[in-house]
Parts: sequence; structure tokens; C-alpha cells
Amino acid sequence: MPRRRTCALPRSRPSQALRAQRGAARRWRKSSMRSTTRKKRKIEELCSSGGESGGEAGGGSAEPLTTRDSNGTGVGAAAAAKPPAAVRSSVNGALVRPGTSGEGGASTARGRPRPGTSSGAGTGAGTARGSKPASSKQGLAKAGLSNAATSGASVSSSSVEEAEMTEGPPASKEELVERMSALYTAVAVGQLQSGEWKQRLAGITDVADAVAAMSPEGASGVVVDTTVRGLAVFPGFDDKNFQVLTKVFEVFGALAAKFAAFTRRDGAQCVAGMAEKVADVKLRAPAYAALTSIAEALGPKFVMAQLHRRAAAHKNPKVAAEALLWCAGAVTDFGTTVVDVTFTIAWCKDALGQANPGTKAAAGKVLGAMHGGLGPGLRGFLSDLKEVQLKTLEAEFARNPY
Repeated sequence: MPRRRTCALPRSRPSQALRAQRGAARRWRKSSMRSTTRKKRKIEELCSSGGESGGEAGGGSAEPLTTRDSNGTGVGAAAAAKPPAAVRSSVNGALVRPGTSGEGGASTARGRPRPGTSSGAGTGAGTARGSKPASSKQGLAKAGLSNAATSGASVSSSSVEEAEMTEGPPASKEELVERMSALYTAVAVGQLQSGEWKQRLAGITDVADAVAAMSPEGASGVVVDTTVRGLAVFPGFDDKNFQVLTKVFEVFGALAAKFAAFTRRDGAQCVAGMAEKVADVKLRAPAYAALTSIAEALGPKFVMAQLHRRAAAHKNPKVAAEALLWCAGAVTDFGTTVVDVTFTIAWCKDALGQANPGTKAAAGKVLGAMHGGLGPGLRGFLSDLKEVQLKTLEAEFARNPY
């Protein structure tokens, strides 16, 4: 059988387009390698010269730039460029911080001195936001904070006393109906006890109008006590309609802002009912406004102690988070001189150890606001926190410069 002859097919040459594409790829790789080599050489040169000029370029700790405000007070450049914080408003008008002058000076509209101010004086113990102590140590001293203050107890005795203030023994419903009817008519009291929300809203609206018409000098402690206790029972804090509770909180704020007869017992009753409601998105704003009015009347230390008592261990972590956010605003508005700094740091440390991220973030906001008033010296009292927590707080401190 004859042997079959095989012939190999000629190898096809790459097309001109393919050769051009391969050539372009080779040129790109060569240029990329050259660029990388140049970058490495430049980095080596910078590293070799960085040791000589590092102390001048950025190794030293330069003092922050300062500017002068119209009152001659030194303020950090970052703080000067920062827009002013939103001013909380109470029922009767804008919040005037301690140490500043407004329409009513350092006192409230009803003539009661604000916390941290002396009666009859335009400025008191509280410092305004634009006026800082000369140093961080002075800021800590003015706030009553020292190393020994936080080493022995987690909560100061004054805040313990504030938190132990209760709303007093409960009154019977029949007695409250009789007392409320004498103040706001039997029709309004009947509407407050109605099962229809529109009737309850009409009743609380009548009560709010009557409170607004009262003169600050004419109202006695009986009027304030009866109103607070009566509204706590009917419609009560468990009312399901947010419009009704919004009006109730507005009445509480008006009582605190208008009448000097508003006592700590009345404030404890109001805070007890509003502490849970700060977690409700529909009731948060009116609850915050009422809490601020109570803080103007009785002091932010009292309100913060009452909130801690009812919100810190609440089963809903959002209650504690929103309570801390109100405290952050109170520190900004009122200043650190009228806040129990030892108590607040202890509360924030406990909150930072919680599992809920919202609670931890809110505690960081409070400490950031305190850094704006106390300065870098605050870091010395947070040395026992974890490194991750300290890094988070550093970001808050940067947002709230001293």
C-alpha cells in the first residue's frame, strides 16, 4: 500500500491591524513602567529630605489660629467660621443663653433668674458661646470638674438629689376633675375625658387658650399644680393621638415659661410623661421644646437628671438616644457652667458601652458639645475608654472646637 504523503499548511501571518494593536500594547507597558519608576524615585527623594524638614513642615504642634470678636474675646478660627448654632425657642420666645442679654436680660420673661445667672445682673455664672475661659483648665474649673471629681463616684450627689425629686403623691381622679372644672369649666374637662380624639383636642385647646390668657403674676402654685396633675390623668400621657399630646406638651412649656410658681415637683411630673415620647418622631419636637422651657425655669441639670432616671435604663434604646441628643443641645444652648459635668461624663461613658449604635452616637454628640466648652482637658477624663471609642470621639471633638 503506498504511503500517504502529508503536507503542512502554511502558517498564516497576523494581520496588519493585529500587529499594530500588539505594538501599541508593548509601548503602553514600557511607558507605564517608566512612569512607575519615576514615581518611586520621587517618593524616595521626598522621604530622604523629609527627615531634615519634618519638624518645620508639619512635625510641630502649632497653636490654632485665633481671631477676635467684637467683644475682644479670642475665638478659634474654625469656630469663628462655623455658622451659629440654631437657637431653640420656647413658648414665649427665643432662648436667651445664660450670660447673654436679650429682651429680658439674663432673666426669663416672668422675672425669674435663669440658671447660672444672678438676679438683677445682665451676666451671670454661665458663659456665652462666643466667650470662652482663658484655658482648658479654667474651663474645667468653672464647670466644677477635677480629676478627683470623677475618680470616686459615677454620679454627683447634686444630680442624685435632682433625680430623686418625684411628682409627689397622686391625687384622686374625682378631686382632679373638681379642681380642673373650677379652673377651665366643666365642659372642657368633659371633653378631655371623651373617647373621641376630636373632643379631647378641643378640650386641651381650650385649656391652652386659658393658660395663655392668664397673667404671670395672678397664677398661684395651685393653678400650675392642678393643671399639670390634671393633664397627666386626662387625657393622660398614653393618649393615642399625637395632636392631643402635642397640645399637652405645649401647655407644659407655657406653664414653665410663664409662671414662677412652676416647681420642681411640677417639672418632675412633666418630664416623667415626656421622657418616653422623645422617641416618637411626631412628638419629639414638641417634647424637646417643653423640656427646654422647663430647663430655662428649673435648670438643665434638673432636667438631665430626671431624663437619666427614666431613659438610661429604658427597654427601648431609642429613648436613651433621643434623651442624650436633647442633652447635647442643652449643653450647647446653656453652656457647661450650668451642667453637672461629672454626672454627664458618667452617663455618656455608660452609653458608649451599650450595644445600640444610636445610643453610642448620641453620647458622642454630648461629649462633643462639652468639648466646645471645656476644651482638650476633657480628654483626660476619657482615658479609660477603648481606642475605637476614643477615635470616634476625636471626630466629634474636631466638629466642636474649643
